[in-house]
Amino acid sequence: MVSRCRFRIAVQLVLCQVIHEISAKRWNGEYSIYGMMLKQHTFKTLKTSISLDCLQVCRDDVKCQSFNYVISKDLCELNNRTKEARPEDLVPDSGRFYYGRVRKRGKKQLELLTL
Repeated sequence: MVSRCRFRIAVQLVLCQVIHEISAKRWNGEYSIYGMMLKQHTFKTLKTSISLDCLQVCRDDVKCQSFNYVISKDLCELNNRTKEARPEDLVPDSGRFYYGRVRKRGKKQLELLTL
C-alpha cells in the first residue's frame, strides 16, 4: 500500500512538471508551483482522475483564474483569484500544487463577461 501511494505521488510530480512544460511552450502566462496552494479563494471542488483534467476544467471555466491540486486525493480546487492578486494567500502545502493563469484583462474580456 505504501509503495502504491509513493508511486501515485511520483506520477503526480511528473505530471506537475509536464503541465509546467506544456504551459511554458503553449500557454504563455500559465505556470505551476509544487508545494504551494492559494487559500480562501476556492469556488468549486471536484474529483479528477488526473491533474491534466483539472487544467482543462479551469481553462473551460471563465471564473477560474487558478487552481490547487490535492495530489493524494485527486481533488481539483478551482480558485477565483491568483497569487498575483492575493500574494498573502499563497501558502506552503506539500500535498498540493498551485497552478496559475495570468490573463490580460481588457475590453474583450469585459465584453465576454457581460454577455
